[in-house]
Amino acid sequence: MEKKDLVIEVEKIAEGIINKKYQKEYKDLIIENYIKFLDNEKEVTDKQRLLKILENVKWYSNENIDKFFSNTITEILNRTIGDLFCISKNKRTSSCYSIITNLLMQGKLEEDNVMIYDKKTNTLEHKEIAKNSTILIMDDYSGSGETIINMAKAIEKEYSNNKVLILCYVWQEKAIKIIKRVKNIFDKKLKNNYEIVEKGIVLEDSYKEKFNIDNNTINYIKGICECCQQANIRYGYRRTGAMLTFNGISPNNNISMLWNNHIKYNNSRWFPIFNREYSLELLIRKKNEYLIKNKTEILELYKESFLKKDITYEEFKVLIILFNTYSIRKEYIKEALGFDTLEEVTEIIEKFVSYGIITYNIENILQFTDRKVINEMRRIDERISRSVGIIKGTRKQISKIKPLE
Repeated sequence: MEKKDLVIEVEKIAEGIINKKYQKEYKDLIIENYIKFLDNEKEVTDKQRLLKILENVKWYSNENIDKFFSNTITEILNRTIGDLFCISKNKRTSSCYSIITNLLMQGKLEEDNVMIYDKKTNTLEHKEIAKNSTILIMDDYSGSGETIINMAKAIEKEYSNNKVLILCYVWQEKAIKIIKRVKNIFDKKLKNNYEIVEKGIVLEDSYKEKFNIDNNTINYIKGICECCQQANIRYGYRRTGAMLTFNGISPNNNISMLWNNHIKYNNSRWFPIFNREYSLELLIRKKNEYLIKNKTEILELYKESFLKKDITYEEFKVLIILFNTYSIRKEYIKEALGFDTLEEVTEIIEKFVSYGIITYNIENILQFTDRKVINEMRRIDERISRSVGIIKGTRKQISKIKPLE
């Protein structure tokens, strides 16, 4: 197989990912990053090994997640007699927070029935709830089962005589086995009744299970992962060995060659396919796509903003794009917003500089400098983020994305 044939195979993978999950605007980015990943190896035979690994990475999208939770919560509501409560992590950047926010917007959960969980202190907000209520533990993914077990411990400290439903869309088989084992060991000591909701869930295999008897591929993966300088996560958190991604974002349960930036292989820095920069770019493109296609909503945001007295609607849209990135990309702004020339974009950017809104250096590294404008753009960015199903909303939050646990 020649390199051109590998490119064709990568395009096939990209088409499969895009199918009803991503808009075609993402296709070029996906292909570009997949090719970069293959270029970690110089020989075509080694590139083929990497291609085989890429083919076994499972993609999950917001659409998958939203549909699962919406349908499952509807079923739970239909058969639940008492009150229904749910636990939300206190971090707005968590996928758990995103899931619950969407369900609140759909009217399927009540805001007063959300209990906040603090992961650092492993404590749960106390609310007066009637006995025999139902408490939901929800997340999009469980890799090791550790977070769910810790949440259960927090529930045990605060509540008793309730039914606790554990609801995740994607499970590593290892995680579900650990939780069931812990439940069986402590069953008679537990003050609440715990049940894993298994209808409609997806069970994910580790890399060893995916390649089963293919020892050559398993040893190849080990050879690269052993080069990771962070020894405790070479094969993923708690050695989960996962191979999956949520909208291009990688959990740290994944094998390190897929996401970790601290790998030196054959005297070169390894390019991980799902590194933070790639995840950030996907999120930025999704929000910018909304900006371009939903003109009425963006116009309403402009009319509500104090910025309308100083800048035009077209300039307002440029400012939103700039707030989603750390660099000045005039060509992208020109194409995305339909300007005729780069000079028009330059004039707008320089106007923002003269107003003291932004500054940038010779490498076009961007910084917002006006605190009032920053706060306003954060508010607007949160609105757009919620509209596209991203709760990692503000520019600052996105830049600090941490791999999921």
